[in-house]
Amino acid sequence: MKLRELKLFWIDNLSHLYDDREAGLILRQVWEEMTNHGSLAWMSFQDSEVEIDLSPQLEMLKKGTPIQHVLGFAEFMDLRFLVNSTVLIPRPETEDLVRHLIVSIPQNSSVIDIGTGSGCIAIALKISRPDLVVSALDVSEEALSIARKNASDLGAEIEFILSDILTQPSIGEFDVVVSNPPYIEDKERKEMSLNVVEFDPELALFVPDGDPLLFYDRIAKWTLGFSKRPMLTFECHIAHVDKVKQLVTSSGWHQVDTLADITERHRFVISRS
Repeated sequence: MKLRELKLFWIDNLSHLYDDREAGLILRQVWEEMTNHGSLAWMSFQDSEVEIDLSPQLEMLKKGTPIQHVLGFAEFMDLRFLVNSTVLIPRPETEDLVRHLIVSIPQNSSVIDIGTGSGCIAIALKISRPDLVVSALDVSEEALSIARKNASDLGAEIEFILSDILTQPSIGEFDVVVSNPPYIEDKERKEMSLNVVEFDPELALFVPDGDPLLFYDRIAKWTLGFSKRPMLTFECHIAHVDKVKQLVTSSGWHQVDTLADITERHRFVISRS
């Protein structure tokens, strides 16, 4: 089968999950990765016979498996992060938060990433800002195992902490606290896409119904025990960003702003004492 024909075959087989354009882009990504061809080769190989079997990848995709799990990695800030079902797949919009932090965190600050998952925020910060002292916390040992591997592979020196922020752990103080915590109420589960609900870890997604600000509240209260209020930075549900801003303001932070993501929707809360 020629590559052009394979593309039509994939579009047909993935039509229940993806539109034609997205299915074609997924095939291109898999083909380039499995053949080690660069992005410029795609067009020149359209009439060439496909010499590798991509049916295992197609079968995984047909079941709703995210392309990042099929390939075993996700791209974030031009870096490759190992991902699997124990960590949240890094989202492109989170890159906007990291870019803001890279230019706004004071020199030589200590930073902690709460709910680090794959470690993408912490590692990207450390690589872009070697002057920072970066720690990363997660309640999941499985997630920390992935994050440690990513840090090692990418050459980032990170302190990893196994702990539950809801228990208000005694782990020291930090100049900057950043978190993309769980914020989706359990009742929203039925409205979400299959490849999120079945393949992303529940710990990284859901909070009890009626308590969408659970983690924001606990993190803000935890940092009130610091000798000096840190720079506090959150990623939020777009429906809750104003409520998170109000929560942080009422907790005693005086400079509280919101920041839009790549889709121009306000998603981040940035606060300084």
